[in-house]
Amino acid sequence: MYYKDITFCPFLECKNVQCERMLTDEVKAAARLWWGKDNPPICCYASTPRCFECKDE
Repeated sequence: MYYKDITFCPFLECKNVQCERMLTDEVKAAARLWWGKDNPPICCYASTPRCFECKDE
């Protein structure tokens, strides 16, 4: 069981700042509220997903 059953993207250097999978501080805060304590189960990509576009390119 993970927060919202979504794999979130921790790679904040991506160009797509409107991505619904971006692991923002707001997502982390909402997950903590949902879980009721720190360290909620949030599933994250271990490597950059195919949709990733680096801001530096």
